[in-house]
Amino acid sequence: MQDATAIAALHAKNWQQAYHESLSAAYLRDQVPQERLALWQMRLQQPADNQSIWLAENDGELCGFACAYGGQDPRWGTYIDNLHVAATSRRSGVGRALLAAVALWHDEVYPSQGLYLWTIEINTYAIRFYQACSAVAYDVDVWRAPDGSLVPVIRMAWPGVQRLMLDPEQ
Repeated sequence: MQDATAIAALHAKNWQQAYHESLSAAYLRDQVPQERLALWQMRLQQPADNQSIWLAENDGELCGFACAYGGQDPRWGTYIDNLHVAATSRRSGVGRALLAAVALWHDEVYPSQGLYLWTIEINTYAIRFYQACSAVAYDVDVWRAPDGSLVPVIRMAWPGVQRLMLDPEQ
């Protein structure tokens, strides 16, 4: 369960950094680390049939991860539930490499479907990254966060994944 611990720690840290304006400080500080650990223990011990996880490491340290659920939505296709890169590894190609890995898997297993994710609207860094990776903003919704907050979110989608499968260095 070493992977679960490392994934949960990065997941919690990224939530604390990205969601500090949307979720309560007490929730981010006191509950998120334990909730993320329980989530990742469950995902690794009892994965869903359509779940796949990718890890990116640098010198043996986790620097990013992605988790996707193939064919999750009849209209939108494969759902990327998580794509996280450590702050120290951003702008290094890790995020693009993870997206490319998801796209390759998706294209092999769910070739006729699209690919999508949700991100909070105020996370402009993520939105710009996804747009640079050819995603299109489609619609907005409200996420009822675990702390009870109502957080505006935006769906980013890739109707076709071929451009994502290009060499991440391009």
